[in-house]
Amino acid sequence: MFIWLVMFPLLGVRTGFLYICYLLPFQLLVVVLAFIGSKSFGRVAQKSIFLKLGVFLRVVGILGIAIVFEDVVTGLYYGLGSDVADLVASGAIRSRNISENIFQIIVAVYLIAVAAHFFVDKIAAKSIRGEALTGELSEEVIDAYATSIGLSLREREILGFLLKEKSVQEISGLLFISAGTVKSHTHNIYQKADVSNRMQLLQKIRCS
Repeated sequence: MFIWLVMFPLLGVRTGFLYICYLLPFQLLVVVLAFIGSKSFGRVAQKSIFLKLGVFLRVVGILGIAIVFEDVVTGLYYGLGSDVADLVASGAIRSRNISENIFQIIVAVYLIAVAAHFFVDKIAAKSIRGEALTGELSEEVIDAYATSIGLSLREREILGFLLKEKSVQEISGLLFISAGTVKSHTHNIYQKADVSNRMQLLQKIRCS
């Protein structure tokens, strides 16, 4: 794809047909990757800083199809043999179509949302840096919260280690279970608590 995009202009992209041949493979690749990515992230129930990435990728895929459709229709309307540069210069067609403009706006909004979410978590983490996550939380408070959200005994055990900032590998070694099992229990804890990371979990317990 890289070689195609770099070398194709050397052929002299002038007509609508050649212009579509230049853009179409890349646009279709974006559509395919978007839907593949959406399907993959759709299997992950746990939220992340990427804020429903599966939904975003589906939107990208749909807009990608719309971009391909608009380009092909435009090419057919003005004639595949027409000179693209002349059409753009005359204002008969725009350098970008409506779907591309919508796509750019959605990507910009999405990236701003991800950045905001990321920096909020960073600021929250900085505010308690240097102290244990458990802080003023007593075992009684943690036990009460674990019971209120229906954690199992094993999940309660892992919750304690999470609040002590133990890594997955450390918890795995301490409890003599696989890292995959620890991740599965951690995912269940986050899901029951309706959070996506330890910082949010701590804040939720403190507010309970």
